[in-house]
Amino acid sequence: EQDLYAVGIKRAETNVKRSNPLEFRIQAEAIVSLVAAEVGCGTVERKVGSTVAKDLGLKGKAKYLQTKLDTSVISGFGGYTAKEQDAILVGWSCME
Repeated sequence: EQDLYAVGIKRAETNVKRSNPLEFRIQAEAIVSLVAAEVGCGTVERKVGSTVAKDLGLKGKAKYLQTKLDTSVISGFGGYTAKEQDAILVGWSCME
């Protein structure tokens, strides 16, 4: 049985330097995960760029999301900010 709801989170890349903004982001991700569980969401996926690329059928390299992925199926994709594009791609990569 497939969950009705799922959460996909674009997590910080593994090479990001520890900092206050990173700590805040990690705490925010934890809160989102807890809230998702509280409302019955059975799936929370945290993905770095290489995992997103792999899950979208590319080799596991984050740069391929910009160089090889065909985003023409997403209306107006180029008009979104970089962070919005990341969120869209994470969500897309979580779909079956």
